[in-house]
Amino acid sequence: MAYRVAILCATWILSTGAGASPPLASCGARARTAQELYEVGSDSATVDTLRAVLHDDGNCVDALWRLAYVRLDQAHDAPRRKVAEALWSEGDSLARKAVETTPNSADARFVAALSTAVRCDQVAVGERLALSKVLRRRIAVCLAADPDHAGAWYLLGKWHEGLSSLNLVERKFADLVLGGMPPGASSDSARLCLEKALSLRPRDPQFILDLATLEDAMGDRRAALATCRRAEGLPGRSGGDRRNLEAIGQERRKLGG
Repeated sequence: MAYRVAILCATWILSTGAGASPPLASCGARARTAQELYEVGSDSATVDTLRAVLHDDGNCVDALWRLAYVRLDQAHDAPRRKVAEALWSEGDSLARKAVETTPNSADARFVAALSTAVRCDQVAVGERLALSKVLRRRIAVCLAADPDHAGAWYLLGKWHEGLSSLNLVERKFADLVLGGMPPGASSDSARLCLEKALSLRPRDPQFILDLATLEDAMGDRRAALATCRRAEGLPGRSGGDRRNLEAIGQERRKLGG
């Protein structure tokens, strides 16, 4: 089982709540300036910008959850285990502080759930299954704060997908750790959640890719091809978007479209 949450939907994450920026005196507005840097792949400049905000206001929830996201994103992609774990630890600490600072923030609750999902990729199957209970609970808290949080629906879809794809040995672990498979965990549930996420964020290449891949795995090639076609004309603004659009193109060609 692997969650592989593929969290590189940077345009969506850093643009949450963004519109016409208020005066830069607002810590939230200053934190949102990191969006432009992050979209063009300037991770170090993004981190520096958010750290500067936190230097001036250590409780700025916008800067806390955004910096947590960046660090978790980097942990997800880090090629070396020690580096990945160090980045995850920083991201997790920032996510925890964001929740402590503003418990009713859906975005803070989201990065807390995301931290658990990323950690699932770093540990052995027994701990991963135990963490799946924490992940499910954190997703539920995020959706309670915002029932239309696209990221939370995406994570819930990946949670269902990860559990429903357990192999025989992993299912034995699930019996020991969880007392059996959680009720309702299935590919069909995963599909419904990913469809919900995409309905809330219809131009997100990551959501399109993961839904199409799941539909293909479930044998619904026609639906998978239709989902791939939803990416037509989408701009590849961030490096993550460009990689996802390329993967969608590969999936589409495999499906004969």
